[in-house]
Amino acid sequence: MSGSHHPPKPGTGPGYETSDADVPMIVKSGAGLLILVFFGFGLMFLMFYGLDSIQSRFRGGPEPTQMQMQKAIPNAPLLQVDQSIDLKLRKAKDEHDLTSYSRDEKSGAVRIPVDRAIEILATRGLPEPKGVPAPAAPKPAAKGKR
Repeated sequence: MSGSHHPPKPGTGPGYETSDADVPMIVKSGAGLLILVFFGFGLMFLMFYGLDSIQSRFRGGPEPTQMQMQKAIPNAPLLQVDQSIDLKLRKAKDEHDLTSYSRDEKSGAVRIPVDRAIEILATRGLPEPKGVPAPAAPKPAAKGKR
């Protein structure tokens, strides 16, 4: 067993490795690893390019039906881009709704400004409810027993 390596006995050696690292082997290993990485990137690029060209051949298929078009997902996400502008627009719409007159053609309901509605209620009072019987008068409490 002349080729086997046995660790030195404690206290007989300097306590560290006395030979240098094999620099040419480290450089060759690093270059090989770099070549392998570039080869992998190139292979992935060719694979994606090839798949894209195959997919582009099949894109010109039949037109989608009406049902397929209804289920289509939008291309871009529908995100709120600027909250402050959206909030200002919403507040302006609410302010317009609260201070203007309008009529709903379907239901026939009329919207009036809040200030005007308060004036009308102050002068006329609340309308009597229709179809609701008046509440019964409370019965007097029995005297004597508790």
